[in-house]
Amino acid sequence: MRNTLILSIACIALSLGACAQSTKHQEALLAGVTGSTAENAEAVVGVWMSEQDGALLTMTEAGLFTLERGALRSIGTWTLSADESGSQLSLTNVHISAQCPDQEGVYVAEIVRNTMRLAIVKDACTGREELMSWPWTRKTADAKLDDGSR
Repeated sequence: MRNTLILSIACIALSLGACAQSTKHQEALLAGVTGSTAENAEAVVGVWMSEQDGALLTMTEAGLFTLERGALRSIGTWTLSADESGSQLSLTNVHISAQCPDQEGVYVAEIVRNTMRLAIVKDACTGREELMSWPWTRKTADAKLDDGSR
């Protein structure tokens, strides 16, 4: 019981310490829009649905992503960089992710209207490579209403 109390207090103290960090320091730790070099990085932010099987890819401004495909869920970080081939999207699953922990996939990203297409540059994660080869459609807040979930 005493150990549980000590552990709880330690967790609270760590949380409060993290909140006390400066905003600039917190931003320096983030990838995504803040860490991306491509001008259109904010265009990647949002919820995307795979045209292959309805999998959901959520990209946050903080540079985190979640990929939900049935019971499987991967989490990681993303950045968008610009080079001669276009905007390159890098996805790196975190080590606690269910699939391909610590593996990076790099794709050339093209977003036209509400559709994102990704062309593989390199990715050793076979499941992710297959899924990313299909177009992704941006889900809007209105899309939930259009789906009949009123």
